[in-house]
Amino acid sequence: MKPDDKNDAAPAPRVAGDKSIAKRISAQLGRKRRGRKRRKAAASALRAAALIAVLILLGVVVFRYKDELNPAKLTLGLSAREYGGDVERLANALGSSARYVPFGDGLAAAATSGVFYAGRDGNGGFRYDAGFKRPDICGGPDAALAYDRGGGLLVLLHRRGAAAEKTLDSAIIAADINARGYSAAAVEPPGYLGGIVVFDIRLEQVFSWKTPEYVCLSAAASECGAFAAAAAVCAGEDGAMQGKFLIFSVTREGAVYEKDLGGELPLAVYAAGDDFLLLCDGSLTSFSKEGGELRRLDFEGERLAGFARDGSGGVYLWFSLSSASLKHRVIYADASAAEVGRLELDRDVSAMAANGERLVLCMRAEIRVYDGMKLKKVVASDKGVEKLAVLRDKTVVLFTERGIGLA
Repeated sequence: MKPDDKNDAAPAPRVAGDKSIAKRISAQLGRKRRGRKRRKAAASALRAAALIAVLILLGVVVFRYKDELNPAKLTLGLSAREYGGDVERLANALGSSARYVPFGDGLAAAATSGVFYAGRDGNGGFRYDAGFKRPDICGGPDAALAYDRGGGLLVLLHRRGAAAEKTLDSAIIAADINARGYSAAAVEPPGYLGGIVVFDIRLEQVFSWKTPEYVCLSAAASECGAFAAAAAVCAGEDGAMQGKFLIFSVTREGAVYEKDLGGELPLAVYAAGDDFLLLCDGSLTSFSKEGGELRRLDFEGERLAGFARDGSGGVYLWFSLSSASLKHRVIYADASAAEVGRLELDRDVSAMAANGERLVLCMRAEIRVYDGMKLKKVVASDKGVEKLAVLRDKTVVLFTERGIGLA
Protein backbone atom coordinates (compact mmCIF):
# COMPACT_ATOMS: atom_id res chain seq x y z
CA MET A 1 0.00 0.00 0.00
CA LYS A 2 1.21 3.44 -0.79
CA PRO A 3 1.98 5.95 1.92
CA ASP A 4 -0.77 8.19 0.59
CA ASP A 5 -3.22 5.35 1.04
CA LYS A 6 -2.27 5.10 4.75
CA ASN A 7 -2.80 8.83 5.19
CA ASP A 8 -6.22 8.55 3.53
CA ALA A 9 -7.33 5.86 6.06
CA ALA A 10 -6.32 7.93 9.19
CA PRO A 11 -9.64 9.89 9.70
CA ALA A 12 -11.60 6.75 10.69
CA PRO A 13 -11.01 7.14 14.51
CA ARG A 14 -12.26 10.76 14.32
CA VAL A 15 -15.64 9.50 13.07
CA ALA A 16 -15.97 7.28 16.13
CA GLY A 17 -15.00 10.24 18.41
CA ASP A 18 -17.61 12.48 16.76
CA LYS A 19 -20.36 9.93 17.50
CA SER A 20 -19.33 9.80 21.19
CA ILE A 21 -19.45 13.61 21.46
CA ALA A 22 -22.87 13.66 19.81
CA LYS A 23 -24.15 11.14 22.32
CA ARG A 24 -22.85 13.22 25.23
CA ILE A 25 -24.42 16.41 23.83
CA SER A 26 -27.70 14.57 23.28
CA ALA A 27 -27.62 13.27 26.85
CA GLN A 28 -26.93 16.75 28.21
CA LEU A 29 -29.80 18.22 26.17
CA GLY A 30 -32.05 15.47 27.44
CA ARG A 31 -31.10 16.19 31.02
CA LYS A 32 -31.80 19.92 30.48
CA ARG A 33 -35.19 19.14 28.95
CA ARG A 34 -36.05 16.88 31.89
CA GLY A 35 -34.82 19.60 34.33
CA ARG A 36 -37.00 22.19 32.66
CA LYS A 37 -39.99 19.87 32.92
CA ARG A 38 -39.28 19.24 36.62
CA ARG A 39 -38.94 23.01 37.27
CA LYS A 40 -42.18 23.72 35.39
CA ALA A 41 -43.93 21.01 37.38
CA ALA A 42 -42.56 22.41 40.67
CA ALA A 43 -43.60 25.95 39.71
CA SER A 44 -47.09 24.75 38.80
CA ALA A 45 -47.37 22.93 42.11
CA LEU A 46 -46.15 26.04 43.98
CA ARG A 47 -48.69 28.27 42.19
CA ALA A 48 -51.47 25.80 42.98
CA ALA A 49 -50.43 25.67 46.65
CA ALA A 50 -50.33 29.47 46.83
CA LEU A 51 -53.79 29.69 45.25
CA ILE A 52 -55.16 27.16 47.74
CA ALA A 53 -53.58 29.11 50.64
CA VAL A 54 -55.16 32.36 49.39
CA LEU A 55 -58.56 30.68 49.09
CA ILE A 56 -58.25 29.25 52.60
CA LEU A 57 -57.19 32.65 53.99
CA LEU A 58 -60.09 34.33 52.18
CA GLY A 59 -62.48 31.78 53.68
CA VAL A 60 -61.09 32.41 57.16
CA VAL A 61 -61.40 36.18 56.75
CA VAL A 62 -64.97 35.91 55.47
CA PHE A 63 -65.93 33.60 58.33
CA ARG A 64 -64.15 35.65 60.98
CA TYR A 65 -65.54 38.97 59.80
CA LYS A 66 -68.85 37.78 58.35
CA ASP A 67 -70.76 40.26 60.51
CA GLU A 68 -68.70 43.23 59.33
CA LEU A 69 -69.12 41.99 55.74
CA ASN A 70 -72.86 41.60 56.19
CA PRO A 71 -74.51 43.68 53.41
CA ALA A 72 -76.94 45.28 55.86
CA LYS A 73 -74.08 46.51 58.00
CA LEU A 74 -72.09 47.68 55.00
CA THR A 75 -75.14 49.67 53.89
CA LEU A 76 -75.46 51.13 57.37
CA GLY A 77 -71.81 52.17 57.39
CA LEU A 78 -72.11 53.80 53.97
CA SER A 79 -75.24 55.72 54.98
CA ALA A 80 -73.23 57.76 57.49
CA ARG A 81 -72.60 61.09 55.82
CA GLU A 82 -69.41 63.12 56.07
CA TYR A 83 -69.38 65.91 58.63
CA GLY A 84 -66.78 68.52 57.86
CA GLY A 85 -66.90 70.67 60.97
CA ASP A 86 -64.55 70.66 63.92
CA VAL A 87 -65.47 70.26 67.59
CA GLU A 88 -66.46 73.92 68.03
CA ARG A 89 -68.68 73.94 64.96
CA LEU A 90 -70.41 70.73 66.01
CA ALA A 91 -71.06 71.86 69.56
CA ASN A 92 -72.23 75.31 68.45
CA ALA A 93 -74.59 73.74 65.90
CA LEU A 94 -76.17 71.28 68.34
CA GLY A 95 -75.98 73.38 71.51
CA SER A 96 -75.85 72.29 75.11
CA SER A 97 -79.12 70.33 74.83
CA ALA A 98 -77.32 67.55 72.94
CA ARG A 99 -75.41 64.88 74.82
CA TYR A 100 -71.65 64.62 74.27
CA VAL A 101 -68.85 62.15 74.98
CA PRO A 102 -65.09 62.34 74.16
CA PHE A 103 -64.62 60.07 71.15
CA GLY A 104 -61.65 59.57 68.84
CA ASP A 105 -59.67 62.80 69.06
CA GLY A 106 -62.82 64.91 69.24
CA LEU A 107 -66.44 64.67 70.36
CA ALA A 108 -69.36 62.38 69.55
CA ALA A 109 -72.84 63.74 70.12
CA ALA A 110 -76.38 62.41 70.27
CA ALA A 111 -79.17 64.80 69.29
CA THR A 112 -82.80 64.37 68.34
CA SER A 113 -81.78 64.32 64.65
CA GLY A 114 -79.11 61.62 64.97
CA VAL A 115 -75.53 60.99 66.03
CA PHE A 116 -72.49 63.04 65.07
CA TYR A 117 -68.71 62.92 65.32
CA ALA A 118 -66.32 65.83 64.82
CA GLY A 119 -62.54 65.47 65.03
CA ARG A 120 -60.46 67.93 66.99
CA ASP A 121 -59.37 69.70 63.80
CA GLY A 122 -62.35 68.79 61.62
CA ASN A 123 -60.95 65.60 60.05
CA GLY A 124 -62.81 62.29 59.76
CA GLY A 125 -66.16 63.59 60.97
CA PHE A 126 -69.50 61.94 60.13
CA ARG A 127 -73.20 62.08 60.94
CA TYR A 128 -75.80 59.32 60.99
CA ASP A 129 -79.47 60.25 60.85
CA ALA A 130 -81.66 58.66 63.53
CA GLY A 131 -84.73 59.70 65.44
CA PHE A 132 -84.18 60.10 69.18
CA LYS A 133 -86.75 61.62 71.52
CA ARG A 134 -84.47 61.74 74.58
CA PRO A 135 -80.95 61.21 73.19
CA ASP A 136 -78.03 60.09 75.30
CA ILE A 137 -74.58 58.71 74.57
CA CYS A 138 -71.80 56.86 76.40
CA GLY A 139 -68.39 55.35 75.68
CA GLY A 140 -65.24 56.46 73.89
CA PRO A 141 -62.54 56.83 72.73
CA ASP A 142 -62.85 54.02 70.14
CA ALA A 143 -66.49 52.93 70.48
CA ALA A 144 -69.58 54.80 71.61
CA LEU A 145 -73.22 53.90 72.09
CA ALA A 146 -76.02 56.37 71.45
CA TYR A 147 -79.47 55.50 72.76
CA ASP A 148 -82.95 56.85 73.32
CA ARG A 149 -83.93 57.10 76.99
CA GLY A 150 -87.46 55.76 77.34
CA GLY A 151 -87.33 54.44 73.77
CA GLY A 152 -85.73 51.38 72.24
CA LEU A 153 -83.23 52.71 69.70
CA LEU A 154 -79.47 52.11 70.01
CA VAL A 155 -76.75 53.11 67.54
CA LEU A 156 -73.20 51.78 67.81
CA LEU A 157 -70.40 54.06 66.64
CA HIS A 158 -66.89 53.13 65.58
CA ARG A 159 -64.21 55.53 64.44
CA ARG A 160 -65.14 55.05 60.78
CA GLY A 161 -68.88 55.66 61.23
CA ALA A 162 -72.11 54.10 62.44
CA ALA A 163 -71.47 50.38 62.81
CA ALA A 164 -74.85 48.98 63.86
CA GLU A 165 -78.37 49.97 64.81
CA LYS A 166 -80.87 48.06 66.93
CA THR A 167 -84.36 48.73 68.24
CA LEU A 168 -85.48 46.97 71.42
CA ASP A 169 -89.07 46.23 72.41
CA SER A 170 -88.17 47.48 75.91
CA ALA A 171 -87.78 51.04 77.17
CA ILE A 172 -84.12 51.90 77.79
CA ILE A 173 -83.39 53.35 81.24
CA ALA A 174 -79.61 53.62 80.82
CA ALA A 175 -76.84 52.02 78.75
CA ASP A 176 -73.08 51.56 78.99
CA ILE A 177 -70.31 50.40 76.65
CA ASN A 178 -66.92 49.28 77.93
CA ALA A 179 -63.42 49.80 76.59
CA ARG A 180 -63.53 46.67 74.42
CA GLY A 181 -66.93 47.43 72.90
CA TYR A 182 -69.23 45.12 74.90
CA SER A 183 -72.36 46.91 76.03
CA ALA A 184 -75.39 46.51 78.27
CA ALA A 185 -78.66 48.33 78.84
CA ALA A 186 -80.94 48.56 81.85
CA VAL A 187 -84.46 48.33 80.47
CA GLU A 188 -88.12 48.19 81.36
CA PRO A 189 -89.51 45.22 79.39
CA PRO A 190 -93.24 45.03 78.61
CA GLY A 191 -95.04 43.38 81.52
CA TYR A 192 -92.02 43.55 83.86
CA LEU A 193 -90.57 46.07 86.28
CA GLY A 194 -87.02 45.77 85.07
CA GLY A 195 -84.39 43.84 83.17
CA ILE A 196 -81.08 44.02 81.36
CA VAL A 197 -79.89 43.26 77.83
CA VAL A 198 -76.23 42.47 76.99
CA PHE A 199 -74.66 42.91 73.55
CA ASP A 200 -71.44 41.79 71.89
CA ILE A 201 -69.08 44.13 70.06
CA ARG A 202 -71.34 44.07 66.96
CA LEU A 203 -74.44 45.03 68.98
CA GLU A 204 -75.83 41.50 68.68
CA GLN A 205 -77.85 40.48 71.74
CA VAL A 206 -76.17 37.71 73.75
CA PHE A 207 -78.15 37.78 77.01
CA SER A 208 -81.31 39.18 78.53
CA TRP A 209 -82.97 39.01 81.94
CA LYS A 210 -86.36 40.24 83.16
CA THR A 211 -87.81 40.59 86.62
CA PRO A 212 -91.18 41.56 88.12
CA GLU A 213 -89.47 42.53 91.40
CA TYR A 214 -86.83 45.20 90.67
CA VAL A 215 -86.44 48.39 88.70
CA CYS A 216 -83.01 48.30 87.03
CA LEU A 217 -81.24 51.66 87.01
CA SER A 218 -77.86 50.78 85.49
CA ALA A 219 -76.19 47.84 83.75
CA ALA A 220 -72.68 47.08 82.49
CA ALA A 221 -70.82 44.28 80.69
CA SER A 222 -67.40 43.09 81.81
CA GLU A 223 -64.52 43.81 79.44
CA CYS A 224 -64.29 40.12 78.51
CA GLY A 225 -67.99 40.18 77.61
CA ALA A 226 -68.76 37.03 79.61
CA PHE A 227 -70.37 38.73 82.63
CA ALA A 228 -72.77 41.57 83.31
CA ALA A 229 -73.95 43.45 86.38
CA ALA A 230 -77.05 45.41 87.28
CA ALA A 231 -77.88 48.03 89.90
CA ALA A 232 -81.54 47.94 90.89
CA VAL A 233 -84.06 49.12 93.48
CA CYS A 234 -87.16 47.55 94.95
CA ALA A 235 -89.70 48.24 97.67
CA GLY A 236 -88.76 46.79 101.05
CA GLU A 237 -91.14 45.20 103.54
CA ASP A 238 -91.75 48.58 105.17
CA GLY A 239 -92.36 50.21 101.80
CA ALA A 240 -89.02 52.03 101.80
CA MET A 241 -86.76 51.88 98.76
CA GLN A 242 -84.09 49.17 98.95
CA GLY A 243 -80.99 48.72 96.79
CA LYS A 244 -80.01 45.54 94.99
CA PHE A 245 -76.85 44.50 93.13
CA LEU A 246 -76.73 41.50 90.78
CA ILE A 247 -74.09 39.80 88.64
CA PHE A 248 -74.86 37.52 85.68
CA SER A 249 -72.99 35.11 83.43
CA VAL A 250 -74.13 35.43 79.82
CA THR A 251 -74.04 31.64 79.48
CA ARG A 252 -76.39 30.94 82.42
CA GLU A 253 -79.95 31.85 83.29
CA GLY A 254 -80.56 34.07 86.28
CA ALA A 255 -78.10 35.85 88.53
CA VAL A 256 -74.92 34.17 89.76
CA TYR A 257 -74.64 36.69 92.62
CA GLU A 258 -77.07 38.94 94.48
CA LYS A 259 -76.45 41.45 97.25
CA ASP A 260 -79.03 43.36 99.26
CA LEU A 261 -77.86 46.93 99.76
CA GLY A 262 -80.49 47.86 102.32
CA GLY A 263 -81.25 51.57 102.39
CA GLU A 264 -78.12 52.40 100.36
CA LEU A 265 -79.31 53.32 96.87
CA PRO A 266 -77.24 52.39 93.80
CA LEU A 267 -76.46 55.09 91.26
CA ALA A 268 -74.35 53.35 88.61
CA VAL A 269 -72.37 50.22 87.84
CA TYR A 270 -69.63 49.85 85.26
CA ALA A 271 -66.80 47.54 84.26
CA ALA A 272 -63.38 47.79 85.87
CA GLY A 273 -61.49 45.30 83.73
CA ASP A 274 -63.34 42.02 84.13
CA ASP A 275 -64.60 43.13 87.56
CA PHE A 276 -67.19 45.76 88.47
CA LEU A 277 -67.44 49.01 90.38
CA LEU A 278 -70.75 49.79 92.09
CA LEU A 279 -71.39 53.43 92.97
CA CYS A 280 -74.04 54.07 95.65
CA ASP A 281 -75.09 57.21 97.46
CA GLY A 282 -73.00 56.12 100.45
CA SER A 283 -70.07 54.14 99.05
CA LEU A 284 -68.00 52.92 96.12
CA THR A 285 -67.39 49.14 96.09
CA SER A 286 -65.44 46.86 93.78
CA PHE A 287 -66.69 43.33 93.10
CA SER A 288 -65.09 40.40 91.32
CA LYS A 289 -66.98 39.06 88.33
CA GLU A 290 -67.88 35.99 90.38
CA GLY A 291 -69.48 38.23 93.02
CA GLY A 292 -66.92 38.60 95.81
CA GLU A 293 -66.65 42.04 97.42
CA LEU A 294 -63.07 43.24 96.93
CA ARG A 295 -62.89 46.74 98.43
CA ARG A 296 -65.27 49.36 99.82
CA LEU A 297 -64.73 53.12 100.01
CA ASP A 298 -67.22 54.57 102.48
CA PHE A 299 -68.37 58.17 102.06
CA GLU A 300 -68.77 58.62 105.83
CA GLY A 301 -72.07 60.44 105.58
CA GLU A 302 -70.92 63.11 103.11
CA ARG A 303 -73.41 63.98 100.36
CA LEU A 304 -72.38 62.90 96.88
CA ALA A 305 -73.09 65.77 94.47
CA GLY A 306 -71.73 64.21 91.28
CA PHE A 307 -69.14 61.95 89.72
CA ALA A 308 -67.10 61.64 86.53
CA ARG A 309 -65.40 58.55 85.14
CA ASP A 310 -61.78 58.82 84.03
CA GLY A 311 -62.09 56.43 81.07
CA SER A 312 -59.72 53.87 82.62
CA GLY A 313 -61.93 52.36 85.32
CA GLY A 314 -61.40 55.04 87.94
CA VAL A 315 -63.87 57.68 89.09
CA TYR A 316 -63.80 61.22 90.48
CA LEU A 317 -66.31 61.71 93.30
CA TRP A 318 -67.60 65.20 94.07
CA PHE A 319 -69.02 65.86 97.55
CA SER A 320 -70.92 68.83 98.92
CA LEU A 321 -69.72 69.43 102.48
CA SER A 322 -71.51 70.84 105.52
CA SER A 323 -68.35 72.42 106.90
CA ALA A 324 -68.25 76.22 107.26
CA SER A 325 -64.67 76.43 105.99
CA LEU A 326 -64.89 73.86 103.17
CA LYS A 327 -67.47 73.87 100.41
CA HIS A 328 -66.63 70.78 98.35
CA ARG A 329 -64.33 67.78 98.27
CA VAL A 330 -63.22 65.72 95.28
CA ILE A 331 -61.89 62.19 95.79
CA TYR A 332 -60.21 60.24 93.01
CA ALA A 333 -60.64 56.46 93.31
CA ASP A 334 -59.00 53.91 91.02
CA ALA A 335 -60.58 50.83 89.42
CA SER A 336 -60.22 48.86 92.67
CA ALA A 337 -62.18 51.51 94.65
CA ALA A 338 -59.04 52.64 96.46
CA GLU A 339 -58.64 56.36 97.16
CA VAL A 340 -55.57 57.73 95.38
CA GLY A 341 -56.06 61.47 95.87
CA ARG A 342 -58.34 64.22 97.15
CA LEU A 343 -58.94 67.94 96.88
CA GLU A 344 -60.41 70.14 99.60
CA LEU A 345 -62.13 73.17 98.07
CA ASP A 346 -63.30 76.38 99.70
CA ARG A 347 -65.42 77.48 96.74
CA ASP A 348 -68.62 76.17 95.18
CA VAL A 349 -68.34 73.75 92.27
CA SER A 350 -71.01 73.88 89.56
CA ALA A 351 -69.67 71.43 86.97
CA MET A 352 -67.03 68.71 86.65
CA ALA A 353 -65.48 66.63 83.84
CA ALA A 354 -62.51 64.29 83.56
CA ASN A 355 -60.47 62.22 81.12
CA GLY A 356 -57.60 60.16 82.48
CA GLU A 357 -55.59 62.19 85.00
CA ARG A 358 -57.05 65.49 83.81
CA LEU A 359 -59.81 66.85 86.02
CA VAL A 360 -61.68 70.09 85.27
CA LEU A 361 -63.85 71.97 87.76
CA CYS A 362 -66.06 74.99 87.12
CA MET A 363 -65.97 77.25 90.18
CA ARG A 364 -68.04 80.42 89.71
CA ALA A 365 -66.20 82.59 87.17
CA GLU A 366 -63.12 80.40 86.76
CA ILE A 367 -62.20 77.00 85.41
CA ARG A 368 -59.60 75.06 87.38
CA VAL A 369 -57.63 72.40 85.50
CA TYR A 370 -55.83 69.65 87.42
CA ASP A 371 -53.42 66.94 86.26
CA GLY A 372 -52.87 64.11 88.71
CA MET A 373 -54.91 66.06 91.31
CA LYS A 374 -52.39 68.95 91.11
CA LEU A 375 -53.52 72.37 89.91
CA LYS A 376 -52.25 72.94 86.37
CA LYS A 377 -53.91 76.20 85.39
CA VAL A 378 -56.83 78.52 86.05
CA VAL A 379 -58.92 79.91 83.20
CA ALA A 380 -61.19 82.92 83.77
CA SER A 381 -64.71 82.51 82.40
CA ASP A 382 -67.69 84.82 82.85
CA LYS A 383 -69.80 83.17 80.17
CA GLY A 384 -71.96 80.99 82.42
CA VAL A 385 -70.50 77.53 81.92
CA GLU A 386 -73.26 74.89 81.83
CA LYS A 387 -71.13 71.78 81.35
CA LEU A 388 -67.63 70.59 80.49
CA ALA A 389 -65.85 67.92 78.47
CA VAL A 390 -62.22 66.83 78.19
CA LEU A 391 -60.87 65.53 74.87
CA ARG A 392 -58.26 62.84 74.44
CA ASP A 393 -55.48 65.44 74.00
CA LYS A 394 -56.61 67.10 77.29
CA THR A 395 -58.28 70.04 75.53
CA VAL A 396 -61.13 71.36 77.69
CA VAL A 397 -64.47 72.07 76.00
CA LEU A 398 -66.65 74.70 77.70
CA PHE A 399 -70.38 74.63 76.97
CA THR A 400 -71.68 78.08 77.87
CA GLU A 401 -74.84 80.10 77.48
CA ARG A 402 -73.07 82.12 74.77
CA GLY A 403 -71.67 79.22 72.79
CA ILE A 404 -68.73 76.83 72.88
CA GLY A 405 -65.14 77.56 73.85
CA LEU A 406 -61.89 75.60 74.14
CA ALA A 407 -59.34 75.94 76.92
